[in-house]
Amino acid sequence: KALTIAAISSFSGGTIGVVLLMFFAPALAGFAILFWSAEYFALMLLGLSAVSAFAGKGKVLKAVMMTLLGLMLATVGESSLFHAPRFTLGIMDLQSGINFVTLAMGLFAVPEAFFLAIDKIRSKKSSSKKSQEISNLRINLKEAKAIAPVIGRQSIQGFLIGVMPGTGATIASFLGYAVERNLASPEEREEFGKGSIKGLAAPETANNAASTGSFVPLLTLGIPGSGTTAVLLGAFIALNLQPGPQLLQERPEVFWSVIMSM
Repeated sequence: KALTIAAISSFSGGTIGVVLLMFFAPALAGFAILFWSAEYFALMLLGLSAVSAFAGKGKVLKAVMMTLLGLMLATVGESSLFHAPRFTLGIMDLQSGINFVTLAMGLFAVPEAFFLAIDKIRSKKSSSKKSQEISNLRINLKEAKAIAPVIGRQSIQGFLIGVMPGTGATIASFLGYAVERNLASPEEREEFGKGSIKGLAAPETANNAASTGSFVPLLTLGIPGSGTTAVLLGAFIALNLQPGPQLLQERPEVFWSVIMSM
């Protein structure tokens, strides 16, 4: 039953997010043409500040440190304004900066590959597990009515969080869970962390809605809203496409193809 709730919530959050993207992205694209340096600076500052603001209790310092580390790594390479090398240490390979795709692969994929290679016991256990019969996938009308308002709220909230650059689906998931827990009655609040259907539906919905919302700054401002859209931005640039306010006007087929592919 938990799988069913997760699937319904994920599908609903993603679908509502796409609908919101279709309505808000073109409107924001027209507004984004008015953006200049000051507005872009304020927008980036908002996104970077949101990373720390939405961090969990006791993790603000860690979030600030990771944000500063990311900014430090971004300064490596040739300056786009003065074309002067910065922090390259005389290494020619660093003239163009640290490639984001390479960095993402190094931070996420390589450690996991090493972990699976070293931890042979876990690999054997995973491969030797027998498939268990899945039953009781249906949810009743009472449960559907309980998660419906949660899906509605978290679709909108997750989408808005995803729109802010630097936040992403993870923050939306945690924030969605926290909001629904605070909105729940004292009796329902006791069930959170013990199999609450609202606690399951909230992060799943917010996660997918935020993933869709992160395409808004990418397609309309040319600013990646998450790590995934940052990789997608690199793919756009490699294809000689520049996401931003002019994309909808100059290449509408690309703009709407991305939305329809969701």
